[in-house]
Amino acid sequence: MAFKTPYGTLGIRSSEYVYESRLYIDDGDVEPVVVGLLNIPYAFSMEKSEVALVSISNGDNECPVSYRWVILNKKGYKVSPPFGSCSSQIKVWVQGRKLALQTPNPEKPDKMDTYVYDGKSVKKRTRP
Repeated sequence: MAFKTPYGTLGIRSSEYVYESRLYIDDGDVEPVVVGLLNIPYAFSMEKSEVALVSISNGDNECPVSYRWVILNKKGYKVSPPFGSCSSQIKVWVQGRKLALQTPNPEKPDKMDTYVYDGKSVKKRTRP
């Protein structure tokens, strides 16, 4: 799987072991290294960048999936810290320059966790 952009190609390099695929840009691994059963469920263009959401599974039954945003632009790329509520049920949107992901809260099924990434940090809020 590859996401071609004017700023480079973001892709997943498969491994013979299921949970050891690696995320790369052009010919090198991203830093920090992202390893696991990887997928790029969302990718889109913004005004001055290209954005991809990467889902990561490491085989843990307690928390089967986490996420990272990858932003590519003419200066290079940024990889967000890992985040998520361990659910693959997600809703994604853009708020100006911020990227948002909403997913059910694992402890309170009637509440939703929203994670907002501003290019520097991921902030979480939980609401009904």
